[in-house]
Amino acid sequence: MRAVLACLAGASGPVWGLLVVRETGRPTGTVYPLLDRLERAGMLESHWDESPRPGARRRLYRLTPEGRQVARQVQRDAAEQAVGERDAAKGLGRPGPGLSGAGA
Repeated sequence: MRAVLACLAGASGPVWGLLVVRETGRPTGTVYPLLDRLERAGMLESHWDESPRPGARRRLYRLTPEGRQVARQVQRDAAEQAVGERDAAKGLGRPGPGLSGAGA
């Protein structure tokens, strides 16, 4: 879900499903059900692209204000997790139980 929300949050306008698939590298069987769930949850809105162009019509998606807020929080959480993982890999994380140095 993080990659899909990041794709939508980073877009300058509405995006179509296959663009989300291409940008995230996730399969269509993952992206489209997720877009549907996000829309039902009120985080996305969608409409059919009515512009004259050859080929199949595209369903365009954009984050609602609530969805944009959730996307920002998900991105913040991911950034904090990445920093924590990096610090843990460098041995900079919080000491675990019994490792505080007390009584050593």
